[in-house]
Amino acid sequence: MNTPAKNAYILFTDLAGFSKLSDVDLRIYYSTLLPLLAQKIMKFKEESTVWNTWGDSLIVINENEASIADLAFEYRDFFNDFDYTTLNIPPLYPRIACHFGRFDLFDDPLLSGKKNALGININTSARIEPITKPKEIFVTKEFKDRFEATPDPNLSNKFAFDIIGQVPLAKNFGTHELYKFRKMNEDKEIIDRILEQDLSKMLPEVEAITDDNKRLLNSLKNSYDADALLNNASIGRWTSPEIFNENFLLEIAKIYKMFGLYEQALVLTKKIKDQKRSIDGINISLLGYSKELMKLETNCLTRQGRYEEAANLIYGVWNLGYRDSNTLSMLAAQYKRRAIYGNNNVLCDKEGINYDLLKRALSLYIEAFRINTEDYYPAINVAYLYKIIGGDNAGKGIKFANYILKNWKLSAGSDWWIDSTLLECDIIIGDYENLDDKYKNIITKHKPNSFEKMANYTQIKIFSELTSTNSNIIDNILKMLSSFD
Repeated sequence: MNTPAKNAYILFTDLAGFSKLSDVDLRIYYSTLLPLLAQKIMKFKEESTVWNTWGDSLIVINENEASIADLAFEYRDFFNDFDYTTLNIPPLYPRIACHFGRFDLFDDPLLSGKKNALGININTSARIEPITKPKEIFVTKEFKDRFEATPDPNLSNKFAFDIIGQVPLAKNFGTHELYKFRKMNEDKEIIDRILEQDLSKMLPEVEAITDDNKRLLNSLKNSYDADALLNNASIGRWTSPEIFNENFLLEIAKIYKMFGLYEQALVLTKKIKDQKRSIDGINISLLGYSKELMKLETNCLTRQGRYEEAANLIYGVWNLGYRDSNTLSMLAAQYKRRAIYGNNNVLCDKEGINYDLLKRALSLYIEAFRINTEDYYPAINVAYLYKIIGGDNAGKGIKFANYILKNWKLSAGSDWWIDSTLLECDIIIGDYENLDDKYKNIITKHKPNSFEKMANYTQIKIFSELTSTNSNIIDNILKMLSSFD
């Protein structure tokens, strides 16, 4: 660092409503409103250690408590009191966060040597600003304690602090004791002192899985095959009234799914939904409508060819607000399997495919990947479907496969799913060199369970059948994936 670390007051601001301004509004903001703001606050710049802006944000570091306080209120009052009708733009509401702490100062080469700052306390200030109530100033206990330690009596008579409490900061930055900073002549707002309530009696959580049951789950996951699992854990063992922990039953259902025992998994998901807890005389299913349970049910129903039931469930998940990449991919899977298997749950030949449904599946997978470009699952399905649809789309499938190889090759070796996906890309682009040996290696390394093997087997089988990809290497890979040796 260019300068020894020091302590000072740190101020962060932004404007609620700024992101909704149109281009016309922004031009008015920068040409008219910002110059008016500058007339009010530029007097504080000279004595500030750091003074920086980007977009609607202002960051200031200042060692003088009177200066930082006056700046905060000048900024707040300018935006709160401004008559926005004179400019015909929407109102903007300031959020101002202040902290006190140690930071490092350096000459920023990207700002032509202008002073800039870094450190955990800079980050803390930045995480307080997003959770600050618009039109207000929130400060930390460190700011308050330092401010109140000043010998200047004029400050203690001019400003006041109202405790808000321990507040979670933005971006999972922990919690911090915060205060509302106000002028002494302003009313104290009681609403800022709303405290977190204990809802455990009204909204109880399912009990945690015991250590003994965790060991049992690990043992069942390592079963040799589905028959061995059922010998050790028949469905009747879990449907007895004595087994009531929903989290434990959900994990058992997941294990059944892993081994392709979809009917048994669905028996347990039904028990979880039917199982009620009495809360103040009201019978409640604690996990019956959880996203995790509904997605597990959807997977099992899909594997059984019960597409309509599965689609209804996943639409329910979507409408509950879980509009993520995974939900879209699960919905896409319903269209894909209906397009390829039809109503009889038998793999169609190329002429029997419902291409309208397949293209809808493709659109859903593309949107899932657009939402989360870190998720390779929808990406590999996009590559597959482009190749299966064929024609001009086949080249797009190869491009997607090459994209996956390029962007996830550094993750190779991390788990079964990424390694099998990378090898599936080789199949899509037609690179079969040592492919069966590569599959043998990843099976030996990761020891995939039956569900993991079958998922990969199904993808490759569909692809080879519908694209007329005939190869002894593909046949060998399918044999390895269907074997439990």
